[in-house]
Amino acid sequence: MYKSLALAIAIALTCGCTKNSDIAAAMNEEGQNELANKHQYSALQAVEATYAGIPHNNKPLLLPNAKGTDFTLIGLPKAASPTGYVWVIAAAPTPPEVKVLPANMPFLITSGQAQQIAHDMNASAAVTRFLQNAAGTK
Repeated sequence: MYKSLALAIAIALTCGCTKNSDIAAAMNEEGQNELANKHQYSALQAVEATYAGIPHNNKPLLLPNAKGTDFTLIGLPKAASPTGYVWVIAAAPTPPEVKVLPANMPFLITSGQAQQIAHDMNASAAVTRFLQNAAGTK
């Protein structure tokens, strides 16, 4: 496994990949989804910890280039609490297409917010469907 990882990183760097998303894509091509996803879930965990006690006022929070990454994170207000968010990567570069943390936590979103987020944040088709389904729209 480590040899294929080293090869994937070497290929990425040799090809001029300089962004985390480029390297993640190269690792994905080498069958390293799990390793590529660690960076993405790490960003979700860091943002979740940062915003855990922040009042949300029932409004989503959008973080382009969250924590210095290439990812845009969408914070959806937790339904059962006046503080904290459920975090989603707007367009995950590797499968699964919808990455959510914490998983299976109810959140608040209206159909208007879902449409606005999908449009403004360049959300992937899978994330757009996820948000629309959560808002009760299709």
